[in-house]
Amino acid sequence: MVAHLARAMALIRNDPDMPKVMINDLVNGWLRLRLDEDLQARSSRTAGYLDGARELDLPVGHYINIGIGLDATDELARMAHILRDADLHAMQTSMSGEITALGVTAEQGTPQYIKLAQALFAASQRLREVQVERSDGRTINASRLDLVEFQEEEIEISGGASAPAAAAASGAVELSPPSQMVDEEAALSTVRDRYIAEMRATQSLRIKAMDTHLTATSLLVEVLGNDALLQSITPAMLGRFKQVVLSLPSNRTKKLPGLGYAEAIRVAAERGLPKLDNGTAKGKYLIPMKLFFRWCKESGLLGINPAEGINHRAPKKTTKPRSPFDASELQILFDAPLFRGCRSSGRVTEPGNFQVRDHRFWMPLIALFTGARLGEICQLRVADIVTEEGVPCFDINDAGDKNLKTAASKRLTPIHRELLDIGFLDYVAQRRRSGSALLWPAVKKGASGYESDPESKRLNRLLGQILGEDLRRRRSLSFHSFRHTMIDALRAADVGEDVRHAVVGHEGTHVEQQHYGKGYGPQSLLKAVNAVNYPIDLTGLYPGT
Repeated sequence: MVAHLARAMALIRNDPDMPKVMINDLVNGWLRLRLDEDLQARSSRTAGYLDGARELDLPVGHYINIGIGLDATDELARMAHILRDADLHAMQTSMSGEITALGVTAEQGTPQYIKLAQALFAASQRLREVQVERSDGRTINASRLDLVEFQEEEIEISGGASAPAAAAASGAVELSPPSQMVDEEAALSTVRDRYIAEMRATQSLRIKAMDTHLTATSLLVEVLGNDALLQSITPAMLGRFKQVVLSLPSNRTKKLPGLGYAEAIRVAAERGLPKLDNGTAKGKYLIPMKLFFRWCKESGLLGINPAEGINHRAPKKTTKPRSPFDASELQILFDAPLFRGCRSSGRVTEPGNFQVRDHRFWMPLIALFTGARLGEICQLRVADIVTEEGVPCFDINDAGDKNLKTAASKRLTPIHRELLDIGFLDYVAQRRRSGSALLWPAVKKGASGYESDPESKRLNRLLGQILGEDLRRRRSLSFHSFRHTMIDALRAADVGEDVRHAVVGHEGTHVEQQHYGKGYGPQSLLKAVNAVNYPIDLTGLYPGT
């Protein structure tokens, strides 16, 4: 791809007249590259994305898709104005960075520059359209990438392109005028209540995400006023809302209960209390605000969305990554009374002869030998332990009320031979004989609606008790460290990147991994899983020992 683009760039530099075929070659190469970068961005796992996803209680991939889709929608609206005004200067200015990056040295205003700027503007518009389609769940595959056809004869260099000509060159759809406003007297507070009611009725948001939207829209009403009319809200008013959000103290309701936003900001400043961090401001307030106004427009309550241009480029936080366990820590952990014999079911940290064989025993072991996330393990059911092609597997899926982080999280992961030796299938058979569909009958959902929330607290507390809380905090160890440990072990076993992704449910970073072929079968994955061999002794966990 990059080599193809470089060849096209060389042709352009050597031919200032730039025939149509050269421009199409260059621009479509640029478009392919940007579309591939978009896929990579959607599979990234940066700290900033993780923080925002946690605030909204969304899978990271879904949170990234929302952010990319909203930004692309805003950019399309800006580009539509440029097309309507036939603003050739704005086209050149907006594409100047891309043209410079391509190594084209022509000056703005020259025929060469204008041709390339218009063609790149068309490609950029198509890029944004595809980003919106991808964020809405409509996959764009390789056969639909060559979509820009530069129409040289329709460009009037001396006088600028007319709006229809520019639109034709870009393949853009002419936007119809804003629809007639439905109710000019609708109060913001009333519409907000209707929005929340619809989200609840359709169960469009999970419990924690609903709380976040309640908080954000409540503040919106508080800042703009109970009597504010929806139709009267302007971008300037929402800019003020953004400034209020960025000035709020963190944990406002806990630290300054009962205070309105203005009083809370004043008191926090006097006391030197920290403000919301950028990720929380964006994820917990600004994105929910934008989603609310997008809903208003989609519901026909607004002709123009005043929130389209309200963005916040939150700087990425540098957070200490979670560490994998080392061999000594794993040995200490699995030599603990919980695994080797404890006092009783309620006293699992004290040595004794009582054998625990419930979720407390199995979850850390499953995480160690699959790399599965805690949420995926918590929602496993008896029916999710399957045999495919003669290979016992965990069927990690989103059937029923289960949720997965990304589409790539849905997978079959073979059961490691060590789990079989320790007796996991015997435990599954026991659960089947009970007649219950539940694999972990004692695991209950927390207030957030997820089993993983209370289990995460319990398991991290247990790690602190066994390894020492000081060590756990200093090494940033948590249940998620099992996932890091498994991924490192797969690397150490020379398991290829794409197979590692298939085992642990990571999205691939290349188009081929995400869109082509059926992936790897259970036999291939079993070989990869069983290649993992930790330098620890778990024979004491085998039945009868």
